Amino acid sequence: MDYIDQPQSPFNTSKVFILPHTKRYEELQAKRLEEENQRKQQAEEVERRRKEYEKREMEAKREKDAQKKKAEEKKRQDELRKQEENAQVSKLEGKFGVMITTLKNNATVLDFSVSGVNLNPAQIRALAKNVGENASLKTLSLCRKQITDDDGADIASSLMNNKVLLKLELDDNNLGPKAATKLADLIENNRFVRVIGLESNNLTDSGKNSSGVEAMAAALAKNQDLLCLNLNNTNLTAEAGQALAKAMRTNYTLIQLDVESNKHMDYQDVLEIQEALLRNKMIYDEERLQEWRERKVMHKEEEDMDVRVLKEEEHKEIEKFEARFQVKLEKEEMELDNDFEKEEMRKQKMMQKLAKEADLMKGKKKKKKAPAKK
Repeated sequence: MDYIDQPQSPFNTSKVFILPHTKRYEELQAKRLEEENQRKQQAEEVERRRKEYEKREMEAKREKDAQKKKAEEKKRQDELRKQEENAQVSKLEGKFGVMITTLKNNATVLDFSVSGVNLNPAQIRALAKNVGENASLKTLSLCRKQITDDDGADIASSLMNNKVLLKLELDDNNLGPKAATKLADLIENNRFVRVIGLESNNLTDSGKNSSGVEAMAAALAKNQDLLCLNLNNTNLTAEAGQALAKAMRTNYTLIQLDVESNKHMDYQDVLEIQEALLRNKMIYDEERLQEWRERKVMHKEEEDMDVRVLKEEEHKEIEKFEARFQVKLEKEEMELDNDFEKEEMRKQKMMQKLAKEADLMKGKKKKKKAPAKK
């Protein structure tokens, strides 16, 4: 075995032995290098994971901060919007004041339109909230009022529990995916609205987000009350059209679903929707016909009932008349009997008086004849 002397040092007095270049030596060297590489790789992996963890933590923190900031901003915006609404309601000026007052007093006409009335976003939101609490309005038309996506979502939310409104028109506004999502909730949970108009609204944000319309389709699959839904010219995507076609397979009440002017929809989906609408219209017409027949039968039964009631009332009136006549007849008979008795008594008195007068006349005649005998 060879060895070499190390440089002399006060701290090193040992000698380093150099192993001969044998196979065993090479194996040990290879093993040592492999272990060093593994330790190096493990250290690098640990470091990589640590950096990834720190990166994820930083991203999570940034996301959390962003969400918090977003929530705070939303809260601030909501408070600001509420203040604006309260300010508008507190004024109650002009036509807007008349509308709010009638809504609060449940004294509205059946159909309510803001056509020709200039309303700002705060007034529109305040109007919608009062409609949500109203118990007389049947139709609300808010067409062409530049209603934003957020305001449209607020309007849909405010009408969620309304049990009177039958028709909602929001055509030609600036509604988008948010409003569509809230309208989907309205369709799923409100069992009273029959007609919703959304024509000429960019519900999919120019095809970038069709989640709101897809949510509406899912709601339609469960809803059995809505009759008409207008989605004409609303930038429906192929996915949205597919979702609507699927929904119509289980919806048997919707008789009008306008999807015209949506060029990205698949032709087969449009065809399937039209076939489903024809099926539903036949069901609807049959149900209305059956209702008409039932009403006719009920009307005839009511007429028969009225005839029977009239006959019974007539019979009762006759009985009442006969009873009154009998009472009157008995009364008259009693009066005649009384008069007859009175007349008889008067005659008896008269006879007695005449008899007395006759007796007096006889006595006078006897007195006159007596002196003639002498």
